[in-house]
Amino acid sequence: MQNEMEEMFEDWRGETAISGKHGGIKAASIACVVEMMENMVFLSYSTNFMMYFMKSMHYPSAKAANMVTNFIGTSFLLTIFGGFVADSFLTRSAAFILFCSIELLGLILLTLQAHYPKLQPHGDKTPSILQATVLFTGLYAVATGVGGVKGSLPAHGGDQIGSRNQRLISGFFNWYFFSVCFGGFLAVTFMVWIEENKGWSSSALHFRYGIPNVSV
Repeated sequence: MQNEMEEMFEDWRGETAISGKHGGIKAASIACVVEMMENMVFLSYSTNFMMYFMKSMHYPSAKAANMVTNFIGTSFLLTIFGGFVADSFLTRSAAFILFCSIELLGLILLTLQAHYPKLQPHGDKTPSILQATVLFTGLYAVATGVGGVKGSLPAHGGDQIGSRNQRLISGFFNWYFFSVCFGGFLAVTFMVWIEENKGWSSSALHFRYGIPNVSV
């Protein structure tokens, strides 16, 4: 009877997970670290995009502001889609990996555009069709990835602990929320300070964090 009452979990292959071998606090803590880094990227982008659209892509201020709000709004609205996909079609781990890959693709596209002058408009011209296509593809790939990760990662992290230990479940979500806030804090203070005072000349920082090169 006791064995029948034990929770049964599946790994990413859909096979029965062995208790004590899969999941646990260490696996759940990885979800907190990933969310902290993901929120650093998302909020630093949201903070930096206005100047990037105006100074590097030569969009008018009103259009640049509208593009930023559309990006942020789409990112949060797509959390509903991400959670739906994770719960109805894929496992939460598979959905997390999928949306992380989409977000990484968007970061790479935006970083390449920031590095190569041919992908940016010259003079006071607005972006060409190709340049705008690269920009919006990267922009909304990031938005899709952000929405999917935020919709699937919390539940995936909670799955690593299970529902029998309510104290650990509560502790995990406390630390998860702290990771969200701490990542946002680093994004709008430390990373913005580096951008404004040191610039983004290091290619490693560009690739790792996906921050466009904007000289303020």
